[in-house]
Formats: sequence, C-alpha cells, structure tokens
Amino acid sequence: MGRGEPSDYLSRVYGARSRDELRAIYDDWAASYDGDLAGWGYIGPALVVGLIARHLKPGEGPLLDAGCGPGGLGSLLHCLGYRELVAIDLSPGMLERARARGVYDACREMALGEALDFPDGRFAMTIAAGVFTAGHAGPEAFDELLRVTRPGGRLLFSLSEAVYEEGGFRSRLEALERDSRIAPLDASDWTRVMTAYPGESPPRHRIFVYRVS
Repeated sequence: MGRGEPSDYLSRVYGARSRDELRAIYDDWAASYDGDLAGWGYIGPALVVGLIARHLKPGEGPLLDAGCGPGGLGSLLHCLGYRELVAIDLSPGMLERARARGVYDACREMALGEALDFPDGRFAMTIAAGVFTAGHAGPEAFDELLRVTRPGGRLLFSLSEAVYEEGGFRSRLEALERDSRIAPLDASDWTRVMTAYPGESPPRHRIFVYRVS
C-alpha cells in the first residue's frame, strides 16, 4: 500500500484487526514515523521520561522498552545516562530504526500478548509506552510484563482513555491490585499527547507507574 497522507497511518493502526496487519502497517510507517509524530506535537516520550526519572536512577537498570518503535524513548534515556536498555517490538522495520540509534544493548522481535523470551525478574523497570491503545496490545500483556520485572521493580505504561474501560484495562488493573501483584505509585493526568492531532477527536492518555510484587 502506498504511504498516502501521514494521518492515514493513525486510522490504520487504530483499526488494525490482527497482529500481522499491525506489524505490516508499522513496517511501512517506520521511515517517516518520527517526523510524523513530531509534526503532530507528540509529547508522550517527554512525559514518560519524566516519570521514569522519578522512580529509577541511571545505573539502576536494566530497563525493557516494550514496544520501542524506532527507539526515540531509548535515545532520550541514553542522553540522561541510562544504560542497560533492551528493546522489543513486533515490527522488524521499527527495530531496524531502533537498532541504528546505537543506544540499546539488544533489539529483539517480540509481540506483547505473547510469551516474552526473557527469564523471570530480568528487569528493574519495564516500560510499555504507546502500546495500550485501540488496535494494539490488550490487558493480557500485563502477565508477561510483570513476570519479566523483578519483585520491587517498576512497571510503567501509557494507556489510552479509549480503551481504559471498554478494553478491559481498568478491571484488569484492579484485579492485579486486589491480588497484591502490583501497587500504584504514580500517574500523570489524562493528557492529550498529540498537541496538533490531525483528526477530530484528540486521544487522551495517562501514564501509570506500579511497584511489582
């Protein structure tokens, strides 16, 4: 499929009906993704980095960037002195861009919602930014993200308001809290993370930080 207008990608990824379809769209988008989001005033990575810095100091890794895209978050973290960064994404095209930045120890193809090829308790912090939204990973992904995070470590993720209730995320998080598998530490306000959104209904996201038990 031709590239078309940059905004076409948003409707395509939000409307993806399978993991394979989503992978193909992101492979197609990889070359222009950073520029497109910058043009839409995307502030998500800045908010995520601010919350990471509240809860984990440089040198306290390793960190997993789960759904890394082209690696922009890793570059910001590297500039602030964070090392031991590991990236995963379902899109080979995005991973190629992330790998080229030279800030990750490893970039591996894995999909959220499937088993992750890491041992239990591998990471001090697991980050999933921009992946819990329409057409993307569901709340079933939390089980593996928690498994690979060490006890006492941090799980940080952004969550679209569009799927918070209807996608089952709120109920799943409440169940995990009741089972004492996570404890809330921090959260941003619900925020429009694209200040120049090209559509009619700018999505709002919230960033959550939990302690993993």
